[in-house]
Amino acid sequence: TEKPKIATLRSRVEGGLSNLNEEERFKVLRAAADLGFELVDVELSMGDVKRKVLSIKERGAGIIVSRHFLNETPARRMLTETLKAEVEAKADICKIVSKAEKREDNLNVLNFLASVRGDAKIVCFAMGPLGVPSRILAPYFGSLFTYASLRRDLQTAAGQIAIEELSYIYKVMFPEAEV
Repeated sequence: TEKPKIATLRSRVEGGLSNLNEEERFKVLRAAADLGFELVDVELSMGDVKRKVLSIKERGAGIIVSRHFLNETPARRMLTETLKAEVEAKADICKIVSKAEKREDNLNVLNFLASVRGDAKIVCFAMGPLGVPSRILAPYFGSLFTYASLRRDLQTAAGQIAIEELSYIYKVMFPEAEV
């Protein structure tokens, strides 16, 4: 199956490696849309996010509006408020990622996903070594997809599973799944 190209230029505040200021990052993301990326990831924390989202949409790309909680999995109320803000920012896909500090955080994320199923297109899971179960199970609780690395040594986030391993897990656990 053909997978969409997603342009992301994550700020350090959101767990990325970019040292560019917000306006420079926005220009790069806008250029990615011009180059034909199907999806562009815009951080919810960007100033004037709705205007930036609409500017990129005018170039033909779909928009992922994302929020990363790097130190915790927040309470359901905060997850719900974040989803609402991403929808208001005109996201085509909402993305909420938290850090699993304890195994129960997987259940919190998956329960949240199940509770908002059908409300919006969403990608949601917990990162970190303890968040691996949520990465695997998220699509079965309502997440549009999950993220995997090309190889184990090419992880872009803690707890990210290599695509070959994830494909094997899905084939064993969910033989009917499209991978």
